Amino acid sequence: MGNPLMAAGSAIGPAISIVSNLRAAKSANQMAKAQAAELHKRANHRRALSQREAQDAATKSALARSRFRALAAAGGGGGDPTTRTVLARIQGEGALNALNLLANGEFRAQSHDFAGDAARFEGKVRYQKAVLDAISDATSFAAKFAQPQPGQAKRTAPPR
Repeated sequence: MGNPLMAAGSAIGPAISIVSNLRAAKSANQMAKAQAAELHKRANHRRALSQREAQDAATKSALARSRFRALAAAGGGGGDPTTRTVLARIQGEGALNALNLLANGEFRAQSHDFAGDAARFEGKVRYQKAVLDAISDATSFAAKFAQPQPGQAKRTAPPR
């Protein structure tokens, strides 16, 4: 029979490897979750910023229309069709600018959301791979020690 102390010693290395791989995988998964949370936070910040920028653009448009009305009224043409056309154009451009700011902000936010989802998925896959590697290591370790060692008699079932 083989030396039980040597068998125990040779079992420690693979066991330590399996445990350390699982811990590293768990740590990588937690890091990926933290990175994903940060990216989702950036996405929400980007959405809020674009809403603020759109609100500012709408305010600037309203101020421009107000100033134009005041200048047109001072010049005596406050109600003519040209004034109304210019006011409508200022309003339309202001609304378009605000919507463009919202759309660009949403596009950037979605890219952060996508990157966050990808980071979370990558962490999950790394963890699952480490678990499968640990199972593979454990089964190969068990198969190695299930085989008779050189100089060791093959074990057979006792006769009935």
